[in-house]
Amino acid sequence: TIKTFGRIAKKPREEILKVDEIIDETITLLTHLSKRAKIKVFFTPPERMIIVRNQAVLLEQIILNVSLNAIQQTSEHRPDGGGAIRIDIELMEESGEDATCRILIRDNGPGIHAALWEKIFEMGYSTREDGSGIGLYVSRNLMEEIDGKIYVADSHILSGSIFALEFPVNF
Repeated sequence: TIKTFGRIAKKPREEILKVDEIIDETITLLTHLSKRAKIKVFFTPPERMIIVRNQAVLLEQIILNVSLNAIQQTSEHRPDGGGAIRIDIELMEESGEDATCRILIRDNGPGIHAALWEKIFEMGYSTREDGSGIGLYVSRNLMEEIDGKIYVADSHILSGSIFALEFPVNF
């Protein structure tokens, strides 16, 4: 946690990024943990390369936090294996030159009751006994810092959840 906040505390700079590379790097960071938890992580880069102007360290941290949460929840729900996380990226065209990048992180974990879709982003809130309740809170704050948003796009009890991360392309 200290290393994480140390990286975030440094003033990140905007740079031109390939979103699929940020996701690949994040998945690499999670490899050992996901294998130990018997969770398979799937990511297929889109046919069309998505390039954004943003802060790599913040995007990586957000994806890491949400993916880590998905791994932990799914491994508790499926302790004997069969857990999976899928990450997808898409470019959402908006009016004029504006475009938004959307990253979807899907899991087949326990799901989240609709009444908790906002509460899970509150500081200190966790559904796990050993959870700190800080990962999704930090993720929401970092998304706001880059003019983006994070939310539960869909979730079904005992079937999994989909988190959406949306942020401007900024070109």
